Amino acid sequence: MTVTVSRHAITPPPLHVALPGKLSEEVRDLAERRGDHAPAMVAQLMRRLIDSEMVDSLLAVHEDEPEPEPVGQGRMTFQNVPGTLTELQCGVIYVLGFHAEEDGVFRLPATKLGIILGKGSQNHVASILPVLAERGLVEVVQGRNGARHWKLTWRGQSVFREIAGER
Repeated sequence: MTVTVSRHAITPPPLHVALPGKLSEEVRDLAERRGDHAPAMVAQLMRRLIDSEMVDSLLAVHEDEPEPEPVGQGRMTFQNVPGTLTELQCGVIYVLGFHAEEDGVFRLPATKLGIILGKGSQNHVASILPVLAERGLVEVVQGRNGARHWKLTWRGQSVFREIAGER
């Protein structure tokens, strides 16, 4: 029996990293301005940081600097809501409240919510609305021809007023 030994080192699998909301948007915008592919640009930046041994100096804690915020910040607490809400959940509540008709019902399609909220949120709105309904912040209102409309509950209206600065 012959055993062949490869001289090549085993390559580890690629590492996939998720960047938090605003940072991921900034990285995409930067890559677009440069005409780069965002993951390739981030990989090149990391390679240069590691090769030039800058990682330790960039991540070193400075005595006069405040503690860095943990990843995943962007959650808010509200008076009448147990737990926290994400920035995107707050955005959905704000749009529902701001664009509601006189009877308090938001009659535009859910896809319009994502368009109003901006880049990247269109795909998430459909999953956010049921979560907000479970938490008692919004309710489904049946419209003509079975259309689903949304309305803020009293708790959702309370959050809307806080976000809008009406308190």
